[in-house]
This record gives sequence, structure tokens and C-alpha cells, in this order.
Amino acid sequence: FGYVSLGLVIAVVLALAYGFWIGRWNLKVRDIDYHSDRLPAAFQDFRIVHISDLHLNTFDDNPAKLQTFVDVINAQHPDLVCFTGDLVTDGRREAEPYTDILKGIEARHGIVSVFGNHDFLIYNRNFATNEERLEAMDELARYEREELGWTLLRDSSKVIHTADGSSIT
Repeated sequence: FGYVSLGLVIAVVLALAYGFWIGRWNLKVRDIDYHSDRLPAAFQDFRIVHISDLHLNTFDDNPAKLQTFVDVINAQHPDLVCFTGDLVTDGRREAEPYTDILKGIEARHGIVSVFGNHDFLIYNRNFATNEERLEAMDELARYEREELGWTLLRDSSKVIHTADGSSIT
């Protein structure tokens, strides 16, 4: 039992070490073709880049890696970038050093984002009250909208129109 337990502990420690020092920089680009009879013809070659879980404080020891991520996103020539949460772990201040890099993301129809569980700041124990946490969330929302120019979707949607009058939501 002792050797098995020790082996499991070592395996977990090695997996965590790999994830922290190597895996966190392992960005994968996967091309997925989507086909639907309901998709307007004007959107047949529409490119969407999906990215998630940047947790910007993980770049504190290597900020140049975030620029690499942005370069990879831009190399896809996206029409739309969808960021699906966990920009931060602890709040807006974590993102501020990376504002200029994040503003470098380019997409013809912009960037839409939603909050992930960490963006709701539920794991941050530095708030004395829930009202403080909610205010910090609102600060993060304002940051995404006003500083980054992203469309933060909170109980909302975005409609994209083409010159021929077609649209997708």
C-alpha cells in the first residue's frame, strides 16, 4: 500500500509540474469546418477563433508568451474572436499589465467574450463582502468593454451583418 501511495503522489506531482512548466505554454490550433444548411452563403468562409482560460497571472514570469498567443490568433486571420472566459484569476489588476498586448488581437468583426468561473471572482477570498466582489466584477467588465474594446456578452448576444444583408447571431 505504501509503494502504491508513494507512486500515486509522485505521479500527481509530476503531472502538476508538467502542467505548470511546460503544458501551460502548449497552445494548440485546431481547424474545424462547420457546415449547416441554415448558414447564409456570405458566411461560408467565416473564420472564428475560440480561445479560453488565459488566466493572465500565469504570464507574469513570461509576458512574451502572451504576445506569442496573440500572434497565433492573428495568424488565423479571424473574422471573429470568441473568448470564453477566465481572462483572470483574481481581478482586473491582473490584466492591466497586458492591456497593450490584448488590444493587439485583430478580428474583422471584433472580439466577443463571456465571463468564466474565475472572472466571477468567486475564488478570490480578498473581498469582505459579496458587494465588493460584484463591484470588482463590474470593474473587470468595464475593463473588457472600455479598455480592450471587446463585446462582453452578459445576458446578451451579438448580431453580425454582411454587405448582402445576411446575418448570424
